[in-house]
Amino acid sequence: MKSISFKDKFEKQVAESINSNEEVRDAVNNVVSDHFGGKESFDERFDRILNEIRIAREKSDERWERNDKRWEANNRKWEENHKKLVENDRKWEENQKKLVENDRKWDENQRKLVENDRKWDESTKEWAENDRRWEENQKVIERTLDEISAIKTDVKTLGAKYDQTIGALGTRWGLYSERSFRNALKGILEETTEYKVERVIEKDESGVVFGHPSQIELDIVVKNGKFFIVEIKSSVSAGDVATFVRKARIYEKSRNRKAGALVIISPMVSANAKKVIKRDGIILYSYASDVSPAILE
Repeated sequence: MKSISFKDKFEKQVAESINSNEEVRDAVNNVVSDHFGGKESFDERFDRILNEIRIAREKSDERWERNDKRWEANNRKWEENHKKLVENDRKWEENQKKLVENDRKWDENQRKLVENDRKWDESTKEWAENDRRWEENQKVIERTLDEISAIKTDVKTLGAKYDQTIGALGTRWGLYSERSFRNALKGILEETTEYKVERVIEKDESGVVFGHPSQIELDIVVKNGKFFIVEIKSSVSAGDVATFVRKARIYEKSRNRKAGALVIISPMVSANAKKVIKRDGIILYSYASDVSPAILE
């Protein structure tokens, strides 16, 4: 079936309107007359009008097509912008959520910092208290060590005195000889007083000491060129004191020197011996460790 063009439809409709309606016919004549001034035939004028209408329609179609394209482009841009707005809204909401979460974490971190500061202050106080206790403990330990050192010294001295006393008792009961006791006390005296103890033998040709010629033994303590004569015995009687004095005088006479002092060291001295010792100005010590360093000063 052949399609009818717009022109054909238009011409048909215009022709029918002109033929059937006098007013339309007059209006068309007037328009044509005014427009073309009656110089052209009706068909020519009509064709030209149709041609102008066609041209106008084509231009209108072109404008509509351009507008459609612009409309479609604008729609695409609008849709893209709308998608971007939706995406931006979504990102904004996510950012808001992140901001809220960050605020929560910030508050939590602030609370933790405050708690850590509190714990730090407590730890600092505990360390300070521990340091104070440690210093007190150190002082206690130092005092204890000093006391232990003093106790050791006292025990050592007491042990020496105990050994000398036991030695003296042992001699009286036949457990030790006089020489062993003297040697033991000699070692203690040299260790505790830093004096040099020498054993000397002198001849008593006149028999002053025992009433007949004999040899006598003496202990001489020497320091810095000075000396004193000492008698070391497990026990001392009044007779022993007199014998010691006689032996000391013989030594002084043979050396032509006066002793700095006469000293008796014995843990057991009879009452009568103490009287003689005091009368003759003899220095008495019960133990070798008691000997005063000031004797030879």
